[in-house]
Amino acid sequence: MLEMEYAKQLLTHRNPYTGLTYAEDPAVAFVEIVNEQGLIQGWLDGALDRLPEVFRRRLAEKWNDYLRLKYGSDLNLSKAWEVEDGEPQEEMLENGSFEKGMEGWSFEVHDGAVAQSGLVDGPDGKRALEVRVTNLGSENWHVQFNYPHLEVKAEVNYLVKFMARADRKVSISVGIMQAHEPWNSLSNRIVLELTSEWKEYEVALIASVSEMDARLDISNLGAALATYQFCSFSMKAFGGYGLKEGEGLVGSNVSIFELGEFGKRSFKARMDWVEFLYQLEQDRYFVEIGMYLKEELGVRVLVIGTIVGCSTPNIMSKLDVVDTHAYWQHPAFPGAPWDPENWYVVNEPMVNHPEDCTIPWLSLKRVYGKPHLVSEYNHPAPNFYDSETAVTLATYAALQDWDGIFLFDYGSGDDWNSMRIRGFFDIDQHPAKMATMILAHMIFVRGDVTPAKELVATGLDEKREVELIANGKVSAWNLPDGRYAGISGDTALVHRTALIIDGGEGRINASSYGPVYISDNNEITWNATDRKKGVLLVNTTMSIAVVGFGGGKSFDFGSVVIGPGDTLLDGWCVVAISVVDGKSFNNFSKLLLVTAGYTTNTGMRVREYDGGKEIAFGSTDLIKIGEQRGPITCGNDWGRAPTLVEGIQATIKIRTSRDILVYALDGVGKRTKQVQVSDNNEYKEFIVGREFETIWYEIATEG
Repeated sequence: MLEMEYAKQLLTHRNPYTGLTYAEDPAVAFVEIVNEQGLIQGWLDGALDRLPEVFRRRLAEKWNDYLRLKYGSDLNLSKAWEVEDGEPQEEMLENGSFEKGMEGWSFEVHDGAVAQSGLVDGPDGKRALEVRVTNLGSENWHVQFNYPHLEVKAEVNYLVKFMARADRKVSISVGIMQAHEPWNSLSNRIVLELTSEWKEYEVALIASVSEMDARLDISNLGAALATYQFCSFSMKAFGGYGLKEGEGLVGSNVSIFELGEFGKRSFKARMDWVEFLYQLEQDRYFVEIGMYLKEELGVRVLVIGTIVGCSTPNIMSKLDVVDTHAYWQHPAFPGAPWDPENWYVVNEPMVNHPEDCTIPWLSLKRVYGKPHLVSEYNHPAPNFYDSETAVTLATYAALQDWDGIFLFDYGSGDDWNSMRIRGFFDIDQHPAKMATMILAHMIFVRGDVTPAKELVATGLDEKREVELIANGKVSAWNLPDGRYAGISGDTALVHRTALIIDGGEGRINASSYGPVYISDNNEITWNATDRKKGVLLVNTTMSIAVVGFGGGKSFDFGSVVIGPGDTLLDGWCVVAISVVDGKSFNNFSKLLLVTAGYTTNTGMRVREYDGGKEIAFGSTDLIKIGEQRGPITCGNDWGRAPTLVEGIQATIKIRTSRDILVYALDGVGKRTKQVQVSDNNEYKEFIVGREFETIWYEIATEG
């Protein structure tokens, strides 16, 4: 196997200075077999459809061997796969032929895209819809058309047929979606290639959930400046078929199931295909390679397969560690992947989105009894609110009692001391992320936030994972996890969550907690009552924090009161204090205060992705930023050194009878300016702000 050969060459390399191979070296913490990939994930992402013929033949051989071992004969296979009523049922589209004009159809153009539609003559005298795209928007789906107000039922196949062509080679996508907010996808989505010749297309879509108001969605027309033509649409529910004519085990010619073919097959056939891929991925790839690494190559450290999401919890539990990744508002690339000029991030604070943020995403992938890691995490720049990254992750990692968290990435290239944020994921040159990592260490590693008292767990076995995949309920980057096993996402904001994979049922808590989510240890409060101004509070004996829209409010943590002032981002900020020396805020000799807000580079011009309007220029003269919660970009111009960080004004009151000294700290933590402290009844009070030209402060008792 090529992967084993690669592993051998890499891990048996011997360091000439230490005499150790990478497999033996204690400096290596983990070995991951493959990053963000899996066989099922690749199939759902279309990778198997694009395999070179030599690999397709090998896969088809294994597929037929699997069926032969399971069924023994064509007769048994045919009986297992047969469908009682596999013929398509009644037509669902009353005007699929456009004979009534655009009645029943909806044509949509969004966010800067320009396109026109009209009816023209199609093949054989048929009416055809023509769509001419003359300007691209920020997303491929910004030009689309659909047929709404359809009723679909969960786990039912829908056969869609139509004819189409374009004036150049282009791709479109076909799927079923909600015809109302939040516009969720309801089926697998099939990508089709159009050419200049009229061609009949046939796709099968599997509805993942039932929906009274769904729509047939033809999208991705905004990906190219092109003219498209469509005619003769049909959509019918049908049971699928088993073996195609001419297929059989005798000739070893049962076809592999490409994505467009998969939904046309019977449920039992789909189950067999997914089961085949599942066993191949688990036994012949991850488990076999994991054993090879340890037994043949002598790897001594923990072995990870890939992340849950690109494989399943049950498969990943066969390795030493269960790993996960998450990014809040990952960069999007409407054109070419990773184009340094054409990209955007959605400028949105995560604190406003507790239910659909990264925390439930990560928490519902945990497997009970296995170490749980988050080996990649970030809120990518230039998101204005990225200072919330480290404290938020650490807070809930501690509540969930995870085993390790990593921000991605520390350093890039040889420009290690650039003094500016070099790209989306930079940590080492991002002052706010580096400073708040100290607080994150206190919260997570030191254990200032304690694990939640209660565990909410549910069973998810291999059979259920296969069923979920076969019924089209998951997608390439969203393979089964706790969301599909009955655990609501907001549970992870209150209790520990986990999946039980050994057949246990666990306990489901179906309660709805929001919009104020208070952890069951009473140390964390996430208040999203105001959906535009959320606030996350951490309140422990050793660390406290205000994350979010705290400006103009006062937060009483018992021994400490924090009152953030106005900020560049309408009151949004991070203000946090940890005990450095001492046992609590009632008994300390030294505290660390970190205040963070908007962070940028000198001369960085951040603009709206749609329209190009400049909304922030990196300068010490910046005093206010207009609200912009949509896509933003700076293209390939990330500005110059040095980085600039907003100086947050905050009033801090500490209940103590002892005198305290407060100092602004420089970039390496040395004392600079002293902050004036006053007595206010039982409190010592002081105010920090931009005049101190820092984001962190030392608070020390005298004597």
